[in-house]
Amino acid sequence: MASWLSTAIILPIWIGLVILLNRDPARPVSAEAALNLLLVAIIAIAGLPLMHAGQYRWFWHIDHKRGAGRLGVMESAPRFGSERTEPSPAVPWPGWMRVRHVLIHLVGMAILLITFAPYGNQRAIVHLLHRFSAGTASYGSLAGLLFGYVPLALFCLLAMLLTQRQMKRRDAGLLDAEQSLVLNAEVNWLFSFGAAFLIAALLCRFAGGMIIRYLA
Repeated sequence: MASWLSTAIILPIWIGLVILLNRDPARPVSAEAALNLLLVAIIAIAGLPLMHAGQYRWFWHIDHKRGAGRLGVMESAPRFGSERTEPSPAVPWPGWMRVRHVLIHLVGMAILLITFAPYGNQRAIVHLLHRFSAGTASYGSLAGLLFGYVPLALFCLLAMLLTQRQMKRRDAGLLDAEQSLVLNAEVNWLFSFGAAFLIAALLCRFAGGMIIRYLA
């Protein structure tokens, strides 16, 4: 049912976008390029915030399980969505932190759009993966490295830099209960955003790859 509904919604938008983008005959845009633009825009603008909200709630769920002793420190977390979760706690975010969250979301959306929305970029990525991979297995591994592990490492570094000062204050015992809650929430927010961004990037890459493979 979801597949039928999404197709019924996306198909007319796709057709309208093709017509809109081809108003100038001197600069034609292919149907494949229009579909790639549409799917990447949906994933970046709508999908990223929704996935982040789900990941943020899940990170709190795992954090609560560890705090309650129902999940060991070295024990692997359950698969995302495999358990019922409670709403994440209300956090008294400082105003500057709310602004930073908005900026991070906007930058994340912009990176996805700039990287994957141009159809030429998608084709260049496919060419790059084919050129530097030795086969199907290494093709997937290289894609996972470029759009998974490298961004993950960068997000971990960013999260460490943004929370380093507060972490030091916490370790020194200088944070009250409310400040500790904000710090814990910020760590969950940053890492859940990183997870959501990686999923969005992989989805954008997958959409472009499928369009190039089956429609180009």
